[in-house]
Amino acid sequence: MKNLLVHSDVTFDDYKKIPLISSKPDKIVKSKNGYDVMLFKADNKFYKLVIKTTKNKDENYIKSFHLLEQERYEKY
Repeated sequence: MKNLLVHSDVTFDDYKKIPLISSKPDKIVKSKNGYDVMLFKADNKFYKLVIKTTKNKDENYIKSFHLLEQERYEKY
């Protein structure tokens, strides 16, 4: 619900890409907080998927999913 309010530019079709993004990201980096940040480009859109892993590493959660401007995407 939060993502729909804050990132209303992300469509249902974008959400359907999450399995593809998480299985074949263009780039993976660590955030300052230690989360995995996955970057992906498709259909002239630039995506950022932030994944939080539990301490025991048994589970992963999507912390954030949104679109980026090309310039921000390229800075990663």
